[in-house]
Amino acid sequence: MKYHQYLAGNDKETEYGEQGNSMSASPEASKQGDGKTIKAIKLGCMVIFFGLIIGGVLILLIFAMWAILAIGFGVISGISFTSPLCWVVGGLISLLIVCAVITHKSR
Repeated sequence: MKYHQYLAGNDKETEYGEQGNSMSASPEASKQGDGKTIKAIKLGCMVIFFGLIIGGVLILLIFAMWAILAIGFGVISGISFTSPLCWVVGGLISLLIVCAVITHKSR
């Protein structure tokens, strides 16, 4: 770097002074903050959206397990699967399975 380029660089530093040090004075900084806010809102919406999808899938799987266990109990015991007793027993069995899994995972 030549001497006159070095002096030119120092002139720029003294020219800007305190104005160059303040980040909030520039409009670019406020636009950048707005961009981060928008990205955070988008990320929050996506987390909520995918959480609802995953929750819905889990609920569907639990109801499918309930139906399979109810029909299986009906076939084994010889009770019609349209009987309320069949669905109550299937629901109780699936409830026991879900509770056992949750207590096992929490230990």
